[in-house]
Amino acid sequence: MAGIWNIALDLGGSGVRMATRKEGVVYAQSALAAFRTGQKEYVALGDEARTLRGREIAGMRTGVALQGGRVAREALLDMWLGYLLDAAARGGAARATVLVVGGPNAREADLQALRAAVIRAGAPGMSVLEAEFAAALGAWFPQDAGSELGAQVDVMENVGTMVVDVGASSMFAALIAGGRIVRREALPYGLDSAEQDLRRALRGEYALAAGENAVEEAFRAIGAMDLDRHVAPVEVAGLHLERLLPASVPVRSSTVEAALRPYAEAAAKLAASVLLHAPEELAADIQARGLLLTGGGARFPMIAKAVAKETGVRCRASDEPEKAAIRGAMRVMTSPARFGDLPLNAEES
Repeated sequence: MAGIWNIALDLGGSGVRMATRKEGVVYAQSALAAFRTGQKEYVALGDEARTLRGREIAGMRTGVALQGGRVAREALLDMWLGYLLDAAARGGAARATVLVVGGPNAREADLQALRAAVIRAGAPGMSVLEAEFAAALGAWFPQDAGSELGAQVDVMENVGTMVVDVGASSMFAALIAGGRIVRREALPYGLDSAEQDLRRALRGEYALAAGENAVEEAFRAIGAMDLDRHVAPVEVAGLHLERLLPASVPVRSSTVEAALRPYAEAAAKLAASVLLHAPEELAADIQARGLLLTGGGARFPMIAKAVAKETGVRCRASDEPEKAAIRGAMRVMTSPARFGDLPLNAEES
């Protein structure tokens, strides 16, 4: 295991999060970067860049650096890492080896590109904590404090823990015991794809061309509801394709449900496949303890219901599920002796 870390990073497809040893989570914003074609400097990062999405003018573009752990734009990766490590240094965090959450679909080439970018940003090296460990360690259940399960999960004990994470650009299911991943399965797509399906549905069913931000907000607002009950329509603004004028139309919950359902079912099948191949005693542990849900998808009741129905196991959605991975990385960063046996991919310059 590598030495002491002062900074932990979770560079996700929809959010970028950073924690320091001294202050905990100090940054959690959108993963978007706004930049001008051919220039190395960013126009805006994070939530500010999100406000510019769909408003790109004069050669400006928006995009993300990583999707599901795979490098999408190396130039944006350099922008993000330079900004984050400079911010951490201003906050008093020395530039030691950085602990990074590795995406579930990351290839060795992606990890090498990420490591090179970390070093270019001024850190001496990088350790990789696999996303499955990070999500399980960071799952947080304050309502269970004092119970047998407790508020947090201990992946080092020889008892089965299973986590299902549905994020923006990937989803995975993993069975963990004794500090090792017993079995895992992942898909290279997530809620971003569901939002794109909804965007196409708005054009087809409502003759409405809506921006990505407007679609994302409607998707999250309706998706967070129990769609088995009546849910009032949500107004979405855009350009009416028949009248060729700005318009706002009420979008029915059934439209969002149709866009979300295939992804809920995909997550459920991932979980069922992992359980199907689990050793008997570990499967019994999961039946008794339940499944952990993390990532933005944990906020969608349809996903929890689909997983529970497919597996026959109750699901426990983490509090602040989007922050599970960075919380897990923070636990490893602040307690290296406790998690010293976790398999970390570490390398320094």
